[in-house]
Amino acid sequence: MTNIVCEVTYVKKSNQTAILTVKLNDISTKCMKMVSKIPEEWIENIILSRCCHICEQLWKTHVKESIEENTQQKTKSIAVVGYDVSPDLIFETKTVYSENADGTSEINIDIDPLFTKCMDTIYVNPIEEIKSFIQSRIEVEIDNIINDSINRGINIDKTKREIIMTYEREEITDEFIDELDDEIVDENVKTQLEGELQTTRTDLQAEKEKTQQMEVRLSLLESTLASLIS
Repeated sequence: MTNIVCEVTYVKKSNQTAILTVKLNDISTKCMKMVSKIPEEWIENIILSRCCHICEQLWKTHVKESIEENTQQKTKSIAVVGYDVSPDLIFETKTVYSENADGTSEINIDIDPLFTKCMDTIYVNPIEEIKSFIQSRIEVEIDNIINDSINRGINIDKTKREIIMTYEREEITDEFIDELDDEIVDENVKTQLEGELQTTRTDLQAEKEKTQQMEVRLSLLESTLASLIS
């Protein structure tokens, strides 16, 4: 089994902020760099994507209660954390990424008071839950690397670790991009023609219905005229 090492610590500070630290071994670092060109942003997004949503939910709940109870609405920071947070600390995370010569890496994320409060709502055990999320994504990437290496035949006489650590994605050539562009153009033309065909069918159906209506009116007029003559 490939040695995936992901150490996570989460410490809440006295000023109601927190710091999340993620330490990765060389294999985990390699895989995270395949997942995202900027691994620290991917890790940071675990917090941002969830906390922003929760903060908005807490805020909307407060606004709704204020409206129903006819009370004055509080600021977003007071509604969420109970006091006014400095504007330069609201919805802010500060991320620092460092990679060592041996391929290991460390990511430190300072979390503002609002997001720290939201973390309490989102996670029961933030350390284990975030660690599990990162490890699961690394395992998926390892599987992708192995499968691609087998398909490209670059796994010969290599250990699993060697395959992962030497793996590089195959570059897409301009010729391949041109082929993709042609396929996209062909697909667009096909879609356009299908749209025009459907429009034509609709127009023909409309004309057919109009013709049928005219025939009914004509038959009615003929009948009326015949009754008058007789």
